[in-house]
Amino acid sequence: MSGTDCYGSPILEYYRQQVNQGLFKGTVEEFVQFNHERQKEVLKSYDISLNLFGASSLGRPAEIHRQESIDFITRLHKNGHLVKLTTSQFYDAELGVFLNGRQVIGQCPIAGCSSERGYADECSLGHQYMPVDLINRGAPSPEKSQKCECDELVF
Repeated sequence: MSGTDCYGSPILEYYRQQVNQGLFKGTVEEFVQFNHERQKEVLKSYDISLNLFGASSLGRPAEIHRQESIDFITRLHKNGHLVKLTTSQFYDAELGVFLNGRQVIGQCPIAGCSSERGYADECSLGHQYMPVDLINRGAPSPEKSQKCECDELVF
């Protein structure tokens, strides 16, 4: 049993890049379906067969995934394991999306660090810092990115 995570940060960023480069024309839902089928073909090319190769947003596996997620989060909340926090998140106003940590790129703010790439909260050498401290911050459309306050439920 295996499957694809249809809307994780990597696939959404890959979709954005493919559309911007003119390599894919279609909706994100069509891209998700295309990616899922392509992954099934790769498994088949290696003679790997599974009883179930589902997708988190396609067909019956999506229905199960959605209900299990609702049940899981509801149980955590009812048992007092979730806390509501207000945090600053990077938001790209031009794209109309919150940015994941790998979309916010700059230089590590840690003195003496030789990393050539810093992300939202960690550089390529493993130094950790607050996202607001990132130097020369960029994003898919850096001139339009901003920090926004948002509420999150965390463990």
